[in-house]
Amino acid sequence: MRRTLRNVAAALLLAGCAGSSVSPPVTALLATEAEQKRFAGAWRGRLELRGQPARDLEFRFENGSATVVSGNVSVAPLLWIRVNGDVISGAVRQFFDRQRGATVYSIFEGTLGADGVLRGILRERVGTEWRDAGTWTATRVGT
Repeated sequence: MRRTLRNVAAALLLAGCAGSSVSPPVTALLATEAEQKRFAGAWRGRLELRGQPARDLEFRFENGSATVVSGNVSVAPLLWIRVNGDVISGAVRQFFDRQRGATVYSIFEGTLGADGVLRGILRERVGTEWRDAGTWTATRVGT
């Protein structure tokens, strides 16, 4: 489950090591120019997974790309991030979770509310079963 937390956190969630000299990986952002401008900048929030302590999230959208950091953990890279109006979605590269003995594939989706807060869910497929894995929120920093 701890490995799942690390990988899902990427999902919002892609990261490197916060505070290190290593740059986090970058994922292309699939969005119109207007959508890119609407989501541009740094965002901070919380990731809450079932049965795990809440984690801080930080992600940035700039120059047509997205970079996501969550605490000081390394996580699996994102496959894609898509913005469609006020909705953002994406997927984390699948990985094998030894604790569960199964391949895990994680996705996320969130909506930007009128109050400027992104609120979303995380889902994961373990083997062939889908389940709700947790929730996340984020607000833009410095606006």
